Amino acid sequence: MQASTPVVTTNRRRTITLTNQAPVQIVEDEWPVIAQGAHGADLSSEPFGAEISIRVRRENKPPGRFIIHASYRCRNEINDGRSQAVRVGRLLDAHDAGVELEAHILAVGQELRERIDDEDARKNVTHALDDCFADFSPREL
Repeated sequence: MQASTPVVTTNRRRTITLTNQAPVQIVEDEWPVIAQGAHGADLSSEPFGAEISIRVRRENKPPGRFIIHASYRCRNEINDGRSQAVRVGRLLDAHDAGVELEAHILAVGQELRERIDDEDARKNVTHALDDCFADFSPREL
């Protein structure tokens, strides 16, 4: 008799920081990423560098809310005072997102930009936003 392999289901949870609000915790499978953009280097192997990430998630069950969240991480092992971590985000109901999703994505990008200390890194938020918008499924005209 052969032993069966147990089915493992993971309800991996993620805590997302929102701008000027308490964070929210989601089950990742219930909030898939529908678009994302990034700019910068992988910080795991380098002594210094910066990384910007923007994600748009949509709840896959009613009421179909959206979360837009962005982060900036800068690591400088030589001068730790120049290291910085910033997280911002918004939780939107389906109606607000349906009418003005693009405006909310730009606003989250601006919230991130305002909190980044390094002037050059602030400019790179635009590249991450461009990648995020390009990641959406195209609309048919």
